[in-house]
Amino acid sequence: AHVSGAFNWGETGDTGAFLSWPLIALTAVFARRHWNEKSGRLLVDLLVIIWVLALGPQLMVRGQEVKIGLPWGMLQIGILKNAAPVRFCQYGFLILGLMSALWFATTRARVSCKSAATVLIFVGLLPNLSSSYWDYATSSPDFFSTDLYKKYISPGETIFILPVWPRNEAMMWQAQSNMYFKLAQGAGPWPAKVANWPIMETLVRAQYLPHAAAQLKAYLAAKGVAVLVIDDRELPIWRDIIADLDRQPQTVGGVALYRLDHAAPAATDRGLDQWRNSFDEERLERLITGVQDYLSRGGKLDDLTAANLLKLKLIPAEDVVGPLPPPGILDPEDSWSRVPQYRYGMILYTDRERIVVGETALRPVAEVLIDRYRRASSEVHFAPPQGYRGTPEQEVGVLLMSFDRGQLAQAAAIASDVSKGSPR
Repeated sequence: AHVSGAFNWGETGDTGAFLSWPLIALTAVFARRHWNEKSGRLLVDLLVIIWVLALGPQLMVRGQEVKIGLPWGMLQIGILKNAAPVRFCQYGFLILGLMSALWFATTRARVSCKSAATVLIFVGLLPNLSSSYWDYATSSPDFFSTDLYKKYISPGETIFILPVWPRNEAMMWQAQSNMYFKLAQGAGPWPAKVANWPIMETLVRAQYLPHAAAQLKAYLAAKGVAVLVIDDRELPIWRDIIADLDRQPQTVGGVALYRLDHAAPAATDRGLDQWRNSFDEERLERLITGVQDYLSRGGKLDDLTAANLLKLKLIPAEDVVGPLPPPGILDPEDSWSRVPQYRYGMILYTDRERIVVGETALRPVAEVLIDRYRRASSEVHFAPPQGYRGTPEQEVGVLLMSFDRGQLAQAAAIASDVSKGSPR
């Protein structure tokens, strides 16, 4: 776990790419001995192709991106966009199994040598032998483990459960009910039209999210969710943002139920574009003015780091919403945060007397912000996600701006004017 925690976000679900030294040595011996045979060369070529594709669209070393593009980046088209490259490794192990079988069948080595090789390969591929790593108790509230849900949810209704995967077993609860209700969530990454709602990342980990309560309400309405279900154990995390749901919860069977009325005021009926626009603009401008205010009060430049966003009161603590890193992360600090300049969805660090601020932002909004602050900054940059193939209107990338002290003061004045003159 200490070694693998930095890889693949530290998630245990896709850690199936480990090659032991004995298996690598056997592969090298096989390649040398059978390279002149068509079948041997085919296996070696296929293995190389599979492992290169399994590295994904961009080279990463110990979880850190290296600016070297890889072949998979050109193949993310059509249905292949939905493939997880790390899982190609399973095909690689199929070929390794064939290589091993052919080597054992054709080598003239002594039986003792073959036996030693077998033992070394077996031991080298042993999984984590700790029972706690593989075996853990599932937890189903009485609401789902009994038939209680039938008294409060109609057949086929769409429900949304907090916390979201991977913090609960919502899909198992749905299966236990024989698919009695629809579930507006599931395992794996969100589709773009869902993920681009700022509220969604907040449901997985703590983010700076202004107007979280109103946005959650708008999202649930937009997706036709009839009932919001919150596990009682997680209720303290979400208490503030569910206070605006205009409904008193029903507490039953270890959960709190909120039946939603989507005929409520139109003020909460704003679409994704409106929410994303105000969200991206407000966050960045609040950070710019917060940093300027801190420095004007004599703050130290070296203290401007993403880790200090709350400590220095650069963003309002009451607008940071969401839970700690999810379970299944081997090294939460290294794997989940990964980039020390990034925290709560915001970017902040200093570089040679320049202050660099940024955020994840929708491209159309980023273009507006770049145009607004270009003259007041040393450099502006928008980096789209690696291998993105969708439309520019749905593209969420990283927006960065750098300022010297004078430029920051100018940018803060612009942000202040915009905030006063443009209603959110």
